[in-house]
Amino acid sequence: MISQRIANLSEGAPRLLASLLKSHGTIQAAEPDQVIFLEGESAENVQMVLSGTVRCCTIAEDGRRHIFSFASAGRFVGLPGITVRHFTAEAVTKAKLQVLSRASFEALLAERQEVAIAVQELLRSELRMRERHLLRLASLPAEPRLLSFLAELARQSGPDMRTDSGFVTLPMSRREIADHLGLTLETVSRAFTMLRRRGQLELRSKSVFRLPDELQPKAEMRAEHQPVPAQTDMTDALYEGVLARS
Repeated sequence: MISQRIANLSEGAPRLLASLLKSHGTIQAAEPDQVIFLEGESAENVQMVLSGTVRCCTIAEDGRRHIFSFASAGRFVGLPGITVRHFTAEAVTKAKLQVLSRASFEALLAERQEVAIAVQELLRSELRMRERHLLRLASLPAEPRLLSFLAELARQSGPDMRTDSGFVTLPMSRREIADHLGLTLETVSRAFTMLRRRGQLELRSKSVFRLPDELQPKAEMRAEHQPVPAQTDMTDALYEGVLARS
């Protein structure tokens, strides 16, 4: 009974945390390219994206930007419990974030077991995403690397990014995609062209795409931005399909 209760709480983790921030927090609005916080700053708040897209990035010593994550609606920007920001967060599009002070959030963690369980699920979900991204960078050539990124983006896309016909609007530029995938802008542009020529990608414009039916994420996997359970992870299955088609 206890293990089942914990499982139920884990499945509802995103909704629970979103509800807590809404009840106790405030709204922060950001314009495109606006800095939300800087690397090295004290992490005084916990923030969750309500709308829009936020890029999480670091700047290397040689001046190159590395974007390791894009946070869309329902995702947290950074992890609870961090006292110093280890990356810079900037709005890609117009964005709204729900903000709660770190002190208030830590008080909720101490008082309510379900909050602690929800944060554990959040950490597991973020680690799975980071692992998939590392696998993408380490093992996939440029074209399947781009295709796997687009497939994951399609899986996470909400109604503000997706049309009834299955097309998805990219909130980020191709330069940002290049900085996320460890590729040059020219390589990303060529990869888009080659995927389109092979029928692996349909492009309505430079920023609007649709995947083939066999790579389309199921609607129930997109509903309410719920994470996919590890044993049925859509992206892991997509890697096999991407590699088979490349």
